[in-house]
Amino acid sequence: MNSPHFFHSETARILAETAARAAIGIVLVQDSPEITGEILYMNSHMKTLCQHDAKVGNQSQTIKEILLMGNEGRGLLLLPESEYGTPVEVAHCIRPLENTPVDIYYIRDISDQIQKEKQLIEYSHNLERMVEKNTMDLQNTLKNLRQTQSQLIQSEKMASLGQLAAGVAHEINNPVGFVKSNLGTVRDYFEDIFELFDAFDRLEKDIENKKDSTATREKIKKIRARIDLDFIREDHQAVITESLEGIERVARIVSDLKDFSHTGKIDTELTDIHQCLESTLNIVRNEVKYKAEIIREFQPIPQILSVPQKLSQVFMNILINAAQAIEKQGTITLATFIDNSFIVVDITDSGEGIPEDILPKIFDPFFTTKPVGKGTGLGLNISYNIMHQLGGDINVRSTPGKGSTFSIRIPLREP
Repeated sequence: MNSPHFFHSETARILAETAARAAIGIVLVQDSPEITGEILYMNSHMKTLCQHDAKVGNQSQTIKEILLMGNEGRGLLLLPESEYGTPVEVAHCIRPLENTPVDIYYIRDISDQIQKEKQLIEYSHNLERMVEKNTMDLQNTLKNLRQTQSQLIQSEKMASLGQLAAGVAHEINNPVGFVKSNLGTVRDYFEDIFELFDAFDRLEKDIENKKDSTATREKIKKIRARIDLDFIREDHQAVITESLEGIERVARIVSDLKDFSHTGKIDTELTDIHQCLESTLNIVRNEVKYKAEIIREFQPIPQILSVPQKLSQVFMNILINAAQAIEKQGTITLATFIDNSFIVVDITDSGEGIPEDILPKIFDPFFTTKPVGKGTGLGLNISYNIMHQLGGDINVRSTPGKGSTFSIRIPLREP
């Protein structure tokens, strides 16, 4: 392995002494036209890597017998009594030493590095699996949270309607009551008119039979005077009109309740904010009308793309709170206007106002100043969350003793 001619070189001796102390395998390989690849020298570290004993070290070997080169500067060091070999990192360069063409191989054992790389790959795969599992868990959790939130919003809707049930029933009962009364009046009118028709029928028969019709004519006059036909002629139109208006009011309330309590998939649609406010007022009418006069200060605003059912819930929660804040009699002012890219709905009551220490908490879940059983503490929190879901906002200004203004900002998304 060690060429005598080569080691006569002073440079080679210095290199050999340095290589003997190196912590990396060094191999010098003959590169001449006569002999190519014969190992001229390997340092002690290289012999340790190759597991060479003295006998093996004196034999002539070529670099290809101990090193299988791979890609990207890596190779496999072939061991004498092993079928696997040692993974190594190889740097190769050519240096002429004292007119002797020599290839120099710098070889480093990377077994530990390969093992760590394998561990790193395994860790990476495990991490990917963990991330994938955690992502799926988070997605399921988010889905469950959304379902819970949707159920909570719907429950609060139903709770609000439950609180308003007596008022809504009263609002329906009133028109139903006078429609029923009017139908009784119309029935009496028809009985009187049919009695008059019957008298006219007898008069017609008397005339046909050439009988004396004096008595029948007198009877007709009496019936007409008794039933006051002129009054019936005037009053029946008013009775029918009033009844139709009552039925229309009931239909409007039922329609508004149906829209408000809608539980199906809700998408954005063309929304008239003023109509949405009026519809909500129709639902809470009985809650509000005995406490406050409604003042409308509507400015012209366009129809927008939004979710009217969600807006109605927000309006209803604020209107009920406004009515409850008024102890005896006051006003609730509804103002609408455009502010940059938002439609603003201000609902202002002349009630007691909100104490300064409570004001920061009113949108917190389950916070309420009402007695037990009178409120869930979710109405304003749900309203706050709904507005943020719609890309808007809601805030409040209040002066104790003078009232409060809830300002609802709705994104101005025109179709």
